[in-house]
Amino acid sequence: MKARSIYITVEDMARLSEYVRVARARYQEDITYLNALREELDRAVVVLPERMPADIVTMHSQVLLRDLASGEETQYVMVFPENADILEGRISVVSPIGAAMLGRKVGDTIRVHAPAGTRRMRIERLLFQPEAAAMLSREACA
Repeated sequence: MKARSIYITVEDMARLSEYVRVARARYQEDITYLNALREELDRAVVVLPERMPADIVTMHSQVLLRDLASGEETQYVMVFPENADILEGRISVVSPIGAAMLGRKVGDTIRVHAPAGTRRMRIERLLFQPEAAAMLSREACA
């Protein structure tokens, strides 16, 4: 089965590609997660921020996920690794959940492979997406 493409902005692609390149040499303990993120980036459709569909998880999006086994819902904000704080709900794009969510759309089911096992989660809602918010701001000013 062919993997589906994800969407990512030009700026996020550049920043994440550089991060993965540098981190692979420094953080061997995270190599599995870095390779997973690299695979996601390799199949990404790169778009300008103003062309990003409003239902796609991008960097700094606030996302509501549902665990399909337990029904539990969790909110996360997708952040770069240096800003991650799981207790504050800020999840790193390099984490298993972050890498799986990046570029996916509302309604998609993701498989999260983590040390505790594989979980299936559905992206229920985007509570905030910076690209959509910027478009609304520009339209309001027009």
